[in-house]
Amino acid sequence: MDAVICEMDGTRMAVDLSLVRQVVRLGPVTPIPGAPAAVAGACHVGGRVVPVIDVGVLHGRGPSAPALGESGLLVEHGGQPAILLAGRVEAVARLPEGGAAEDSSRPLPLLDVAQLFDRVGAQVAEASQRFRGVTGADA
Repeated sequence: MDAVICEMDGTRMAVDLSLVRQVVRLGPVTPIPGAPAAVAGACHVGGRVVPVIDVGVLHGRGPSAPALGESGLLVEHGGQPAILLAGRVEAVARLPEGGAAEDSSRPLPLLDVAQLFDRVGAQVAEASQRFRGVTGADA
């Protein structure tokens, strides 16, 4: 499997390349009042309003404020797009069978995007709807 190697939440990890639509530089991220902590806000990408997900919150860390120009991975699962905050995007690499590449002496974790969407999918859809309702923007 080919994967994007990046840093999320201070940890190097891999994301299945087939789920990554684009590496983006974040523009302004608009906070969404009442959104769950994992939804850092929403921004416009390619004419679409897309929720921004803070993976660190899902790992039990406090929320981080997305910085203008910060890297993100635009991913899509089940027709729902989201931007995953990625502090640094390093490369595209082929992972060995089983999905975990070596990072020095330890395996490089593979982010399970499907599981991530299962955990926050309804919250992401709700946050996108709320943002569109506030701004009048189309998806």
